[in-house]
Amino acid sequence: MNEILDYYRAHSPITDPGKFVHLYQELPDDIPKVIDIIQGQLLHRLAAEQFGVTLTRQSRGEQRLRTMQQRLARIAELDPSPLATIREPKERQVGVCRDFAVFLTSILRHKAIPARMRVGFAEYIKPDSPFKGDHWITEYWDETQSRWVLADADVVLVDIQRDEQFYSAGAAWNLARAGTVRSDLFRFSGRWKGFPCIRGNLLHDFQALNKLELGVFDYWDDLHTKAESALSVDDKAILDRIAELSDRPEENFEDLRNLFNELPRTQRIYAKLRQLGVLDDIELARIDELKPSGKGRLAELTTVEMPEAVTIAKQMDAKLAGKTIASFGRGNKTHKFLWLIHPEENYFEILPGLKITSARNFGRSIYLHLGDHMLWWGDAGGKILYHAPGEKPPKNYHLEWTFMDGSALTYALQMWGTVKLLDKSEFGDKPNDDIGTEPLSPEFSFEKFNQLLEEYPEKTSKGIKGFLVATGYAISNPIHGLGNAIVQDTRYHT
Repeated sequence: MNEILDYYRAHSPITDPGKFVHLYQELPDDIPKVIDIIQGQLLHRLAAEQFGVTLTRQSRGEQRLRTMQQRLARIAELDPSPLATIREPKERQVGVCRDFAVFLTSILRHKAIPARMRVGFAEYIKPDSPFKGDHWITEYWDETQSRWVLADADVVLVDIQRDEQFYSAGAAWNLARAGTVRSDLFRFSGRWKGFPCIRGNLLHDFQALNKLELGVFDYWDDLHTKAESALSVDDKAILDRIAELSDRPEENFEDLRNLFNELPRTQRIYAKLRQLGVLDDIELARIDELKPSGKGRLAELTTVEMPEAVTIAKQMDAKLAGKTIASFGRGNKTHKFLWLIHPEENYFEILPGLKITSARNFGRSIYLHLGDHMLWWGDAGGKILYHAPGEKPPKNYHLEWTFMDGSALTYALQMWGTVKLLDKSEFGDKPNDDIGTEPLSPEFSFEKFNQLLEEYPEKTSKGIKGFLVATGYAISNPIHGLGNAIVQDTRYHT
């Protein structure tokens, strides 16, 4: 048992406060008081209207902050007061239940209290209904009672009864698979419910038990994003095994850790975290190592950069504006590094019947306006092609949208790419991820560049390249649109 407690006593890359650890000094040891402090720092996005707070594009983006270093940096930026200072609602950071859970887990680990985030379903979220609501909380070790205790820093509850008030995702999976509880009683909403919802939470809980407390929208592999009808027998066997191990992690700790390390999806997650700068165990190339040509250079150019994004968006606006989507579907090929953010069935259910009003770009991002929805291409690699009515699609492609007039749009991925379907609650004029200053915008001047460079917290350790390619996950106001290929060219030729 000591090995397990030591494991959850240590920080993960997500919960580590890093250089902001001083903000944790002199916080109380009493857990209800710690929860009160977190309540004074965070505002749940669904509670904003209740507190009379109007969310901005930047504040909505705060719920995408992945690590505690990012969140604490933003807190200090908004108000350098100690954490014990209760902020007014309009001064609090916007988050969701996952952010409350990670915050509490981080503080407890700082105090050498074993703690971990748990993902599952809470009966008390929907007390007047038979449903068990999608919810993320914290579990910590109570030394005096020699047991794990569930605590909710969002709803403010301590010592929650497991399998009565809160069901881990593994427990929910087992109950639904056995037919003991109807799967659709486990849900986030009327649309996101049942086995797809349980599966998403199951994989998030599995990752959290292995100290990767990823964000709500971090769906980075096929096992997360496949439609239910596409799950193979092997997929379901893996999910059954994950549920068995995660429902009773102490009894299965060694097997739980071994399975996590053995699954190929784990390496994909690590690769994505390295790409996002959350894991720093890879070094950037030195200037004398950069080359202007070769296979590696060609691979980099498969990712859409800002000049291509501008051109493609203009072409899409000219060709697609006014068209109504007839259907959405997977292409004739699959790709393990194509990520559809949000459940795949949403794309099949929501897109048909939507009318395209315009296409725009912001930096390297391309997005289609669809009334109350938006379709967003980010980190896009490959080709987005328009096909006139009667024109055959390419030999290989991964996604397809057909239109009522018989024309179509295909996406053939190279390297990796993300497609995201957003509803009106998740965007203003641009997707939540598109924060920062675009190099082609009127506000981008030499003075603005110097200001942003002065504000970049890691200019000494990560240099000019780290600054130029930093995203909204790393700093609150990045230069949006400069990708690796453009920066490598600039460094090479200068």
